[in-house]
Amino acid sequence: MGLFDKFRKNEMLMVTLNLNMKLQPMHRYDLEDFFEELVKKHHLGELDGGGSLMNKEGEILSCDIGFNIYKDKKDLFVSMIKQIKMIAKGSYLIFEDERIELGFSEGLG
Repeated sequence: MGLFDKFRKNEMLMVTLNLNMKLQPMHRYDLEDFFEELVKKHHLGELDGGGSLMNKEGEILSCDIGFNIYKDKKDLFVSMIKQIKMIAKGSYLIFEDERIELGFSEGLG
């Protein structure tokens, strides 16, 4: 093990959680707070922010939440996110060039 290997081990991955949910910003903020607490509690990385995709009429189509996750914690992060029942079907995680489908909940649009 070289001198800098311990630092490379903690390199971060940019991750986007796309939620197939039409959340108003104030509700998305509540969800962001939940995820921020989750990643901090388990030392997975950090929350990077969020946003909403809207159509021309201003209707929210979906929401994104960004994370910076330690590479060596990726599998744990994915496992934990997959267990969250409130995530709607059709949601997904994006890691660089990998897409992981998620979701349990079904709702009315």
